[in-house]
Amino acid sequence: MSEELKKEVAEEVKAPVKEVKAEVKPEVKAEIKAEVKAEIKAEVKAEIKAEIKAEVKAEIKAEIKPEVKPEIKTEVKPEIKTVARPEAKKFERRPERKPYKKFQRRGPRRKVCFFCQDKVENIDYKDVAKLKKYVTEKGKILPRRQTGTCAKHQRDVSNAIKKSRIAAMMPFAGE
Repeated sequence: MSEELKKEVAEEVKAPVKEVKAEVKPEVKAEIKAEVKAEIKAEVKAEIKAEIKAEVKAEIKAEIKPEVKPEIKTEVKPEIKTVARPEAKKFERRPERKPYKKFQRRGPRRKVCFFCQDKVENIDYKDVAKLKKYVTEKGKILPRRQTGTCAKHQRDVSNAIKKSRIAAMMPFAGE
């Protein structure tokens, strides 16, 4: 639509509104004003009533709360009775322990060679009583760490035991 048409339509719409306003009588205006005033008064009264109700509710709650709280507190806390035991045992503390020491390996006291002590030069294969100390029940020759003999005399003892076995003075196996 063109601008001229728009203006014409707008003028036609405005014209009837102006005519209606001109035709309204002052009596009708007074009635309308009275109705609007009545509506506004009703709305204001409703707002005031709502405010008053809210204030009254707050006052009532404030009055009720202190009365209700002590009752709840007294009900929640029951009394607890304690009973003392007539024969209570007293425990003694343990004596303090010694501080922990790291494990140190201590072997048995070093054995001394019997033949070196007696200053024996030759070990006789015929002396079976001495040689039996260096043999197990099964007839095995005992090692140095068990008998305590030195290396030189251990060799001599083992040779003497072997000679006595050959000579049938000592058994090869335990009997």
